[in-house]
Parts: sequence; C-alpha cells; structure tokens
Amino acid sequence: MGWLIFVWALTACTENPVDHDIRPPTTLEGEWLVTAINDEPLTTANGQAGSWLGFSAGAEVVRWEPGCAQLMFLYTVDSDDFRADAIRYNVPYDKPIFVPSKFMPPPCAIGWPPRLEEAMEAMSLARKIELTQSGSVLLSGEGRSITVRPR
Repeated sequence: MGWLIFVWALTACTENPVDHDIRPPTTLEGEWLVTAINDEPLTTANGQAGSWLGFSAGAEVVRWEPGCAQLMFLYTVDSDDFRADAIRYNVPYDKPIFVPSKFMPPPCAIGWPPRLEEAMEAMSLARKIELTQSGSVLLSGEGRSITVRPR
C-alpha cells in the first residue's frame, strides 16, 4: 500500500503530465522554445525558469537556432509516432552532426547555446509525441525527452 501511495504522489507532482484525452499534435509547424530536457527544466544563468533554446519548424523541417549553425532535422508525425533525422552535409554517418570536423567546420562564429547538443540528441531519439496539460509538446523515446512550448 505504501508503494501505491508513493507512486500516486510522484505522479501527482509531475509538472507537465501528459493529457491522454487530447490528441497529440499532427505537426510542429511554428516557433518553439525548449522548456525541459530529460524532464529537467531549463533555467537562466541566475536560476530563473526560462529558455534560450529555440527552433522553427515547417511541415517537414526543424531548424535549430542559431540559424547560421545550419542544424536541421527532417521530421514526421503520424498519430503519436514521431521521427526526426538530422540533415547531414557531407558528414560521415559515424560522427554525430554536432561535432565539427574537417567535413563540417562550424559555420557559426557566435557558437552554440548551452545544452543545444542535448536537445538535438533528445529530439533525434524521440519516437513519441504527446500534448501536456499545460499545452506544451513532449517528444520522448529511448529514455530521453524534450519538452517545448510555442514561442
């Protein structure tokens, strides 16, 4: 009985529980801010809740910011199934897209925002798309997740 109460309390305290009564989104079209990676909320340098990671999406392509980094994913949504594959430009497939190499020098002199690599990895591993009770979108799979909200 004690375990049942513990599990119920843990579930009740979840910040953005998934709303299973609402159909998942059919697209990511629009402007988005990342609010959590692997269920860990993003915070600003002074510890306040906030997001500095963002992306824009069309019907098939996600473009991570900063735009000069040219970090893009092709994605599909089918019911609650989500798939995202990085678009690669002459990058060996045994190398992650976010590791600069002689094949892909960093195109952005300003650098990348903190945790961008984590966010991209979570998106690439996601296999499920869900809507949370707060209206955010949760992408999850293989023990990783990314939560985004409209900008």
